[in-house]
Amino acid sequence: MKPIHQNAAITNSHGREQRKMAVRPLQSETREVVSNLIESLIGHDWRSSHRFDLIKDGPLLQRDAYYVYKREGRERPGLLLLYSADQPAVFWDMDKDEPNSVRLQIPFGFLKSGPSLFSVTLLKAEGRLIFEDVWVLHGKKLLGSLLYSQRWANLQEVYKQFSSQQLFLGYDIVTVEPMSLQEFIEETPEPGSIWDFQPEAASRKRLYWMCPGVKLDKSAGAVAREKAAAVAIISPLQQQQHLENSAYSSNTGIGGRQQQQQQQQPRIVAVNKNALKRPMEVHNRRTACLKVHPSGFPDTYILDTSDNKSIGVACISKIQQSREIKEALTASLTKAIVVDVVWHTGFNKYQIESLLPVETPLSPYSSFHECHAPQDN
Repeated sequence: MKPIHQNAAITNSHGREQRKMAVRPLQSETREVVSNLIESLIGHDWRSSHRFDLIKDGPLLQRDAYYVYKREGRERPGLLLLYSADQPAVFWDMDKDEPNSVRLQIPFGFLKSGPSLFSVTLLKAEGRLIFEDVWVLHGKKLLGSLLYSQRWANLQEVYKQFSSQQLFLGYDIVTVEPMSLQEFIEETPEPGSIWDFQPEAASRKRLYWMCPGVKLDKSAGAVAREKAAAVAIISPLQQQQHLENSAYSSNTGIGGRQQQQQQQQPRIVAVNKNALKRPMEVHNRRTACLKVHPSGFPDTYILDTSDNKSIGVACISKIQQSREIKEALTASLTKAIVVDVVWHTGFNKYQIESLLPVETPLSPYSSFHECHAPQDN
């Protein structure tokens, strides 16, 4: 197998300061090599999604289980190929239809059992590499053989390994945060935003839908940076330059100059990486009875209290939790289970915290004060 040409900058990922994201097109003679490698793993169909068609895809949304998440940008998802330890990580840009080398620190021994291929979105301006799905892992093709919830569990393990080793890469590595279809129905999508609908079925690709209208505000990455950082992070070298410029531009004496340096010294504030996460208030334990919603929508459940009053539709925030609930309901003779819930201020509904033994007493309706309190419009 002809090796992929590796630029020296790929392995040089250490430095005193974080550098700009390095994405460099590979040499023209390498394109065919990378294309053949990807085709050997997944075949000729590289598409990760197609546009939602109401007539064709509408019945599928009513029949099958889907997970939904919002795209941060308008870039098309691409493919991230990790083939061997002596070759660079390659991102195939679907918009430009070309392979690029990306600087990525691969955990030791990760590629020992074989190559891996991921569906990712690369936001160069925002400095974010977003993992969406894993198609091939350690030489084994998962797309077509495992459900999305099972591939998601594998993706989480990969993310833990990669996120703990990335230093000075010039970008953040994150994963998408899928929600249930019922949660999306209750959302109010902003005009011009793009949403991906990921089927649970093993061999089906995603659907994407654009909310009608024009998006005029800032991108999600820009909003995240503004919310996350109260002040800019300033390197020690920039601090020194700032202090020297302030000192020499002043007409005060030596003592006053030193005092001015102390007053104008900028603060260094750490960036909150989870600025986009919705707030959630945690209260004392309250229990409810969970049952399948009469509508029959996937991942849609109703919650009842000890006095048989409904407190609304449950919020299922994690794929693993969705699987546990389905398994518990299947095993239950009464088709109902007891769950621990907390109020989610972002969705205005109760979120499932954990599954409890069937003999656990239920809480009365009066203890769920949020659901019958007036909500802001």
